[in-house]
Amino acid sequence: VYKQDRPEEIGSWSRIDDYDSRYGSIFKNARGHYTLAVRGTKGNFRDIWKDIKIGFGSKDQRDSDLEKSLEKFYQDHPGVKLDCTSHSLGTMLATNAMRHVKPLEPTEKSDVFLWNPASSPFQSKDAVRHVEENKNWNVEYFLNKGDIVSNFFSQQLSQEEIDKKVFYGKYSKSPLTSHGLAQWVESY
Repeated sequence: VYKQDRPEEIGSWSRIDDYDSRYGSIFKNARGHYTLAVRGTKGNFRDIWKDIKIGFGSKDQRDSDLEKSLEKFYQDHPGVKLDCTSHSLGTMLATNAMRHVKPLEPTEKSDVFLWNPASSPFQSKDAVRHVEENKNWNVEYFLNKGDIVSNFFSQQLSQEEIDKKVFYGKYSKSPLTSHGLAQWVESY
């Protein structure tokens, strides 16, 4: 979803054009599973401004286009489980959208995968707790101890949460390497 021209297919997943937004896309696989993928910062003013706000402690960064896409999906697919995968800035945009836009009918818990989640030492601890303690999500975290963007986030998790839900990337002194998606996937 970082690409301007998003691919129609990725492996066994097909993108559903009707739900594309500036930050995300919804994909469906051959087994009928749906996943919302939300990108992080691309370097434009909008993204950087949101990052600056997070850096100063905001936990409420949202995107109306992403939320409208999610609302449309839930209207078109009541009762369907929607999982989520997101990176960096996208982790906050996705989790806030999923907290504010509710499915029309109860669904099973969403699997939520947060890659280098956006956080700041100026945030209150509940910025992390509202993600971890959401009863509608099964959350897994992909962190790197060298990543300054997600360090506060990882520091707010209990040892039990870390043991059960956290996967660490290979440590790197480079902030870009520690925060980048390349540490997690070979084809990125």
